[in-house]
Amino acid sequence: IVEQSLPTPLWATDFFFAGVSTWLVWMTGRVVKVSGGSDIETLFATLFAASSTSLFYYSRHLLPYDLSLAFFMIALGRAFDSKPVIRSSFAVGFWSGLGFLTYNGYWEVGAAICSAHVLTGWHGLRNALVRVVGATLGLVSPIVLVFLIGRCVGADLLRSFLQFSRGINQGDFGTTWRFIGEYFLVTERGNAIVYGLLVLVSFGLCLLRLAPKRMVFWLFVACTVYFALVALSDIV
Repeated sequence: IVEQSLPTPLWATDFFFAGVSTWLVWMTGRVVKVSGGSDIETLFATLFAASSTSLFYYSRHLLPYDLSLAFFMIALGRAFDSKPVIRSSFAVGFWSGLGFLTYNGYWEVGAAICSAHVLTGWHGLRNALVRVVGATLGLVSPIVLVFLIGRCVGADLLRSFLQFSRGINQGDFGTTWRFIGEYFLVTERGNAIVYGLLVLVSFGLCLLRLAPKRMVFWLFVACTVYFALVALSDIV
């Protein structure tokens, strides 16, 4: 709105998106902290984010990926609220909805966060139902609102979303299961090896039932996103 109504220089837009990309580093540490991580754990998570090539791949472009991820990071921060209040679950869904609206290609991330919020915070069926209802209402409300606004101004956003999803057909389908690992090896190099070792250790601790709840949460989110990408590309 500001850019269209005022004579805004291009660098102002650049600064906004660059600020979001940089803010993701701080937000990574913040999410680890609110999930119950120690100061040293928060420090290492922040360092990994700051040294990640793939996290900053789009930071020099005027594209919605980092902004979408920022909304999902806010949702992650709210997902660890242990209080069985519908307001917390609504916030998880609401921020995930904004992340989806900003870039709908990241919908798997929002689905994984909302699912993990419900399943890893299990305290009985009633609590789970409260979380499901809250997260669903939060997720749907911004999407419906924006779609209605679009309809009022003559834009069929639902049709454009469907056309966009059908248009993503480039690349070799059937190779996603190994491409993700190869991509991280090429972009992250040494970091990717550390990531892989930490994932294996985390799985081992989960099997031995020694993993803290936040570790189960992270593994669930990562595996859900991975399997969603593989299923949609290699199977569907």
